[in-house]
Amino acid sequence: MARTALKDLNTVPGKVTKTGLQHPPDFLHNLDMICLADGGLMLMLTNDKIPGRLVSYQNDEWHLIKDFKREQFEKGYMTMMPDQSVLVMSTYGDIHCVKDGKAKAEGPIPDENQMMCSISCIDGMAYAVGTERNLWKRVSAGNWISVHDPMQHPGLDDLTGLDMGFQTISASGPDDIYISGYAADTWHFNGQSWEQIALPWQDIPSIKRHRHPSPPSITSSVMTPDGVAYLSGSSFTLLRGRGHDWEVIDLSALPSSRAKVGGLTWFQNRLYFGSYEGSTEIASIGDDGIVQPLLQDDKPVYADCLCASEDHLYVCGSVGVVRSLDGVRWTAL
Repeated sequence: MARTALKDLNTVPGKVTKTGLQHPPDFLHNLDMICLADGGLMLMLTNDKIPGRLVSYQNDEWHLIKDFKREQFEKGYMTMMPDQSVLVMSTYGDIHCVKDGKAKAEGPIPDENQMMCSISCIDGMAYAVGTERNLWKRVSAGNWISVHDPMQHPGLDDLTGLDMGFQTISASGPDDIYISGYAADTWHFNGQSWEQIALPWQDIPSIKRHRHPSPPSITSSVMTPDGVAYLSGSSFTLLRGRGHDWEVIDLSALPSSRAKVGGLTWFQNRLYFGSYEGSTEIASIGDDGIVQPLLQDDKPVYADCLCASEDHLYVCGSVGVVRSLDGVRWTAL
């Protein structure tokens, strides 16, 4: 049997073939990617013909899991649960649970007026964040409760408005959670209460050059095993810190300044990230603070889409290319 490649799945719904691409799309967005057990991957694909296609990579082959309707998955986010199932969340809060190659719909997050932006498994429980500073927790399949109420979590204001809200969540445990979003809005939960964190965004070089500086949006975050948090986003933003002690990371070693930094991933004791604006750079940084450029691509790789297993880092491209790094060499899947 011929090996199924990712390009063979870049067709319109219902037209999956194993012989090649008859009508290649102009481009392919890979909106999210997650590592699975046994060296596998799961990706959400979309373009002008594919509203949302969930595929997996196992045993050197790509497999179609499910095609979604456009109104369901204009964008998707994923997290792995302790039982090796994967929760897939749409921007509108639709939830599907994927296990053993099959996707099953769960009840949606119960708020039609918000846009969901990130989902993460923390201490065995799924948390999701979105606009209007919303924070939700999955207590069982199809059952989400709001945990952004200031009565439940003192210190976390319940502000409204689509111009405010959270876009990313990361944690080292249930008593060490960071949520961030628009206008550098960042909060920390210590297990008892929430506290707003003042980030030193005014010290970001690209922002300091503006006559009327404004705070960046924080769109990606990750925490190291020892509790150091990294935050990134617009305006070439990359910050590192813990609690109220934060610093701006100097990215001048990269060949050029890009509009956005994303895809923060911790792999083999280094932070990996992407920066892009028309073309893409993948870089890493260690405890020494030295930024090391790793991969440049004139094609716009979707630099938000990185993930790592114990042995490999994976980078997903907007032209349907997935590359893996074993710490030394890059390989195209």
